[in-house]
Amino acid sequence: MSSQKGIVLTSAEVISKNVSILILNDDCLLEIFKQLDLVDQVRLATICPRLRNIFQYYCQSHCKVLLKDDLNEMSTREMRRFFEIAGSSLEELVNLPYTDQERNEYVAQVHKNCPNVRRIYFGMTKIKSKCLRKLLVNMKHLTSLHLQKCSLDDNAMQTVSELATLEILKLEGEEDVTGRYLSKLKCLKELTFVECGIQDNYFVEICTSLKGLKKLTLQWCDALTDVAISALPVYCINLETLNISCNQTIEYYAIAQLPKLIDLELSAEMFRTQSFNVLLNTLADFKGEQLECLRIFSPRLIVDDGMRSLSQFKKLKVFGCDCSKYIDVTCLRYICSLQDIEIVSLRYCRSVTNEAVLALLDGCPKLKYVNVMHCDQLTDELVYKTIDLLEIKQNKKSLLSDTNPVLMMVAGTKIRTFVLEDTKYLGALEKGILRLSFVNPFQYPYENLYYTFNVPAVGDLKYFY
Repeated sequence: MSSQKGIVLTSAEVISKNVSILILNDDCLLEIFKQLDLVDQVRLATICPRLRNIFQYYCQSHCKVLLKDDLNEMSTREMRRFFEIAGSSLEELVNLPYTDQERNEYVAQVHKNCPNVRRIYFGMTKIKSKCLRKLLVNMKHLTSLHLQKCSLDDNAMQTVSELATLEILKLEGEEDVTGRYLSKLKCLKELTFVECGIQDNYFVEICTSLKGLKKLTLQWCDALTDVAISALPVYCINLETLNISCNQTIEYYAIAQLPKLIDLELSAEMFRTQSFNVLLNTLADFKGEQLECLRIFSPRLIVDDGMRSLSQFKKLKVFGCDCSKYIDVTCLRYICSLQDIEIVSLRYCRSVTNEAVLALLDGCPKLKYVNVMHCDQLTDELVYKTIDLLEIKQNKKSLLSDTNPVLMMVAGTKIRTFVLEDTKYLGALEKGILRLSFVNPFQYPYENLYYTFNVPAVGDLKYFY
């Protein structure tokens, strides 16, 4: 039934009077589009030119990212209509359809209708070089390309090398990519190689050519040797962030001489203890007054000698040492002298005790984030003693004017959730002293702790409050 100005119409009368959705104004039609799934939006838009125009306008602000699953329920005809209407609005593509027929149709439509794409992530799907070329050839604004286990080779990289606007390139699990042609990407600022077959000679070409490179990730690229590592401080003079995995056959002391290095991540589970300590000492000598962020994955190597050198990084703001077996109160006392440190992550450091965390909180006046998830020696007592400690520091006005409380991630510890309802904790929360979190906000589970970039950057803390 329909009602207008107090008049009630039956369904038959509505049909006889030709009442249509098109009597609504554009704002009302936009609201209708907002309530529909994408496939229904496309079907509605194909009814008439007016609805098509309204959907096209809607897409300019609401259809900037396209996920693979968004197309699952569309027929080939509906997919074509979607790309014709929304293609010019798309700025990010995430994953490809699995079947060859759907993938070929997808590539054809992107090639024809999507000139404004800026970011692409394709993972776990085989892409032929010819298919990748057709997909990328018209993308004159592409700035970020992330390809993960797509079975690519150097022929595909020749296509990638023609992307003149590309600033971020991430390649993961591409074992047949040697690095050939990639030195042509003059605008690159961020480059990632994980489990790729990068060769020394091509890597040196890349370092020599990419003068503006600021962020580099080299993880498990086993074909690289000392030649590649030695090239870093010579040619990567603007490199600020380095994420690198260390193995037993290469010495990594050269990275300590990178002129502008401020953010370093080391995955050193296969490194020799003596060499690792020498590397930390070398870093302290060359970068003690410069390094701001240090993340280490080293289950067995971080012991007293290694921690002693960490006390020399006077500008350090972020420190992560997840999964280390030997981190305890003695080790942590070495970094208590770091007056600027704001973020510490000690996930799965099972030797960490209440005393160790309290020593850390007491010695670091700017500390605002402590991740002690799965440190299973921590108990409820830590919460109450932390509150007492922070209240004393607040009363002495030793804390900064920052209104955010200390955020402590405690999932997987022996701290029980009922403490969240304790009056002492609620009072500390209200005063802006301490906040506990029992959730795990990170992307990578325990099995993937080789990736330690679960430690947030200083500027990312706002996302945890």
